[in-house]
Amino acid sequence: MYIAPNSTIKLLTGVPIDKNQSDTLWFASKAAQTAYFNSKVKRTFSALTYQRVQRGYARIEVSADAIYDCNYMMFQNTSYGNKWFYAFINNVEYINDDVAEVRFTIDPIQTWFFDYTLHQCFIERETPASDEIGENILPEPVGIGEHVLNGTYEIIGSRRAGVQNPVNQGDFGINMGIVVQYINPQTAGGGGAGFSEGSMICGVYSAAELFVYGTSPTEIQALQSFINAQAQAIDTITNIYMMPLIAIGLDSEDDILTTYPDRKILMSTATTLDCLMTAISKNTALDGYTPRNAKCYTYPYTFYHVDAPNTQSLICRYEFFVQRRPRFIIKLNATYPVEITLFPTSYKNGPNNTAPVGEEEYRPEKLSIQGFPQCSWSMDAYTAWLAQNSVPLAVGAVSKVGMGIANGTGSGGLIGALTGGLGAGVSAITDVISQDYTASISADISKGSFNNGSNDVASERLKFKGGCMTLPYNYIKAIDQFFDAFGYTKREWGTVNNHKRTRWTYVKTIGANVDGELPADDAKYIADCYDNGIRFWADTANPCNYSTANGFLS
Repeated sequence: MYIAPNSTIKLLTGVPIDKNQSDTLWFASKAAQTAYFNSKVKRTFSALTYQRVQRGYARIEVSADAIYDCNYMMFQNTSYGNKWFYAFINNVEYINDDVAEVRFTIDPIQTWFFDYTLHQCFIERETPASDEIGENILPEPVGIGEHVLNGTYEIIGSRRAGVQNPVNQGDFGINMGIVVQYINPQTAGGGGAGFSEGSMICGVYSAAELFVYGTSPTEIQALQSFINAQAQAIDTITNIYMMPLIAIGLDSEDDILTTYPDRKILMSTATTLDCLMTAISKNTALDGYTPRNAKCYTYPYTFYHVDAPNTQSLICRYEFFVQRRPRFIIKLNATYPVEITLFPTSYKNGPNNTAPVGEEEYRPEKLSIQGFPQCSWSMDAYTAWLAQNSVPLAVGAVSKVGMGIANGTGSGGLIGALTGGLGAGVSAITDVISQDYTASISADISKGSFNNGSNDVASERLKFKGGCMTLPYNYIKAIDQFFDAFGYTKREWGTVNNHKRTRWTYVKTIGANVDGELPADDAKYIADCYDNGIRFWADTANPCNYSTANGFLS
């Protein structure tokens, strides 16, 4: 049966896809697909003989020079259906002045775009449909360099509510106090003579009483007066050490006598500071570059870094804080040894992770500041000796004189007794004077630790400092552009969606399974394209152009 030639071939130019199939075009419908490719047509040839798909070439009555710039074609065997086949033009061969041979390879993706089904498969990478900080945190196959400080370090601390012009409570190296640990020898609390009145201080029972002084000359003079007053009982002072005044709720030494009129510290629990730091957002510049992909604001590309004076540090991930805002709890105790401990809060689904105010710490991660100085102190040895021994020694001397008189009544009569007694008395008094002289020339009594030259205290570095760390400009830009082109690691089973953004969507699978109303070879080819990674451009006017942001679908 004779069938009149009724096939149509259209040669297209400027079609922005190639045989590598790393990029292709996305269409919402067959009509949109046909309309787009028709907009690229340079020459149309009708009433041609049947075009065999697998033969791979077509001879057309046209000068080869007239179609050398064509890179794509579409043809339709109208007598057998209305389906359009799409193909890449491999080359154009001159046959004669009026005939050219067009060699082509079918484009299975566009030819069967609406005819194949991609079943659920393992999605290795894809462009995410949404992109908030912390939403995508799986590791990526990209190298990272040394991190740099993004901005400046900030002291991690807080300000006391209701206090006019308060000092920064995170700078523990300023407004230091001196604590005297004192055993009161007086009767107290019904315990009998020699018992001190114990109390709970910062959650720890202390048999000693704690008295606080400042570091100004006036306060030092008051401290020394207190120390000197213990000359008769120098062992009542068991320790003197330094601590930040904020540990007992004071902003400065001016508040000492107001809060503690007798200087005696009475605190049942440790002081707690709630520290809310600077949040990160998607418009934050990182070393001068503002990424388009939120993953750049997550670890290991960007994180919040905390330093302690003892060279310890803590890496905190913005994405694990509520609202990506670092928050810390700082606890300080007033008892020796003084320790300041920092914990993240509202972090990693820890306590109060969803509460507006962090009140409970995330204890698995912490930093501590220790090594607050134990002070040394001294008393005048002679004054202490005289105060402790003047009465007992006088009694002892008189006793020895009496014993000498009594013993002298034997062989020497009264004169001998007096002489012997005087001799014994002189000897006793001489002993006292000798001891007195020895005490007077002795060095002052020193107590406490001489290992108190803490460099961190001297340089006022007793503070936690934190800041945003990120990759250098070139690194973060390169990684951001990688995410633009290749999406994020997904690594999960699911259904592929090749249209998740307004401009382009990338997807890469493992073991894709394709079937439908298409040849098996073409189904295998399409599956291989997904396994190799393929990018679908919905923005057909600007394909392969990454300069404009890839917006989210509403």
